[in-house]
Amino acid sequence: MIAVLLDQVTAYAAAVRSHLSDLSPEQVEDLTDGLEADLAEALEDAAGGGVAADEASVLDLTRRFGPAREYAAEMRAAAGL
Repeated sequence: MIAVLLDQVTAYAAAVRSHLSDLSPEQVEDLTDGLEADLAEALEDAAGGGVAADEASVLDLTRRFGPAREYAAEMRAAAGL
């Protein structure tokens, strides 16, 4: 479960980064530095510190965090870009 979850987090973070590709590499790095760790921590918190009973809700990062495009737009807006 953990390896699958990490793969999902990595894929979601890559999708978020792809929606920021019009920015400079430095801006993307600044915005997404620690993104995987933040996503994994949020999932862990939602699961009560362990593996969630409802694995589908944990693995569906789009359901949990919204579409990667919207997540990237929120990051961009928060940074004033």
